[in-house]
Amino acid sequence: AREAGDSPLVAARDGASKVALAITASTLTTVIVFLPLVFLDRGEIRVYMEDAGAAISLCLMASLLVALTIVPLAAGRVLGRARSRPHPFINAVARAYARSLAWSLRSRLAVVLLLALTLAATYWWPVKATGAQASAESNARSVKIELEVDGDYNLDRVEDYFLAFEKILDAHRDELDIEHLYVQSRTNQGAIHLFLTKDHAPTDAIKDRVRALIPTYRDARFRIVADDWSGRPESSVLGLRLTGRDPDLLREYANVLASRVRGVEGIRDVHIETGSGKEEVRIVIDRTLAANQGLPPGGVAQAIAFAFRGRELPKITESEKEVEVYIQLEEKDRRSLEDLKQLELETLTGTRVSLGTVARFETSSGYHTINREHGKRYIEVNLESDRTSMTEVRRRVASILDDFRLPVGYQVSYGDAFVSLEENQSAVKNAITMSILLIYLLLGSLFESYLLPITILVSVPLAFMGSYWLMYVLGTPMDYAAYIGLIILIGIVVN
Repeated sequence: AREAGDSPLVAARDGASKVALAITASTLTTVIVFLPLVFLDRGEIRVYMEDAGAAISLCLMASLLVALTIVPLAAGRVLGRARSRPHPFINAVARAYARSLAWSLRSRLAVVLLLALTLAATYWWPVKATGAQASAESNARSVKIELEVDGDYNLDRVEDYFLAFEKILDAHRDELDIEHLYVQSRTNQGAIHLFLTKDHAPTDAIKDRVRALIPTYRDARFRIVADDWSGRPESSVLGLRLTGRDPDLLREYANVLASRVRGVEGIRDVHIETGSGKEEVRIVIDRTLAANQGLPPGGVAQAIAFAFRGRELPKITESEKEVEVYIQLEEKDRRSLEDLKQLELETLTGTRVSLGTVARFETSSGYHTINREHGKRYIEVNLESDRTSMTEVRRRVASILDDFRLPVGYQVSYGDAFVSLEENQSAVKNAITMSILLIYLLLGSLFESYLLPITILVSVPLAFMGSYWLMYVLGTPMDYAAYIGLIILIGIVVN
């Protein structure tokens, strides 16, 4: 219009009207890819897409408004009658594009074969080799080291272990890039937090060095925990879940499973998530002896609870105040295991016998936590992987689980991290399918043709091929951010 002699404002108005459909279609195809999140199950992918989609959609609609109103007005006022001069680089690119397009049209069969070979190569190498994980690795410059002590020890004993390890860490402070060190401890467990200096050795390398310095104790264990200072578990923490009835048998099978997966390539550390509880005494009543003495088992348990745990009696009123009343043995009579054995029980005939004559006592370490799901106990075997993707770790662990035999009533399954990854991968596939369908319907309505959108959507697989090749070359697994990027890419590449 300007070259035909129209005024700048008229040329700007005519130009805006001619490109309005293309700009609108370009904007809406990017915005519409966020619509499928309405149909997704509530999960991490949907949460991320909601946050990103709201901001991106708002910015795009604002940019569309600016492109159709303010930009033409500014162009008509500012550019005046100055004629544009072609740039040599742009001209060179245009000529190269024209030559490649002409060759493609002359050699259509060769182009189709080349695309087919590239697509096959992409599937066999990048798609299969590029694994997936829940989220990107944490960049937190911190290392957490936990200590677990078997049985009950006083705080001084735990502090002795920490002081010994602190001396080792202090001797290697410069090598380990330690800037600050923080210790927290309890009766039989605690943790050391190492805060590292910036821009030095990678955190994973520091963890490997610290792991090599961990001392070995007969009744205590230091281990590096994959956790940042915020308490959010890192994406490298994976889990296997053993489910069954007997907690002791579960612990035994968990130890066997842990020993097998320790040798799997890509797994850096294995930990059974139960923790060592306090020392406890289990009282096993000999039912035959108890019956011969005239002692019902239920009465024995009630007497033990009454004497050692105590029992709340009705409140009494004294000086217009209610006073709580408890009854139990005096503290001096319930301090030791021997006091428990000498506890006198009254039989049905009125005689008295000691608890030690009708029961045996087993001393063992209790469980720090007891996990239940759907009424069944379970134990988590946590796996900390290196930079190997979750999908690759699962493939390697699957071969071990196939040969891991359990009795009836016991089973092993993948933990929440694996299950969540599968669910989100399924959600991404559904979102991609729906996004392509919505873009096709949108372009068909705008162009009033259902054939032209197909020629445009052919570019989507090519964009995916380039994305997977890039991730493959960089050695980066697909995470939630990458999946969302693929969904957004569908709306961008059709432009």
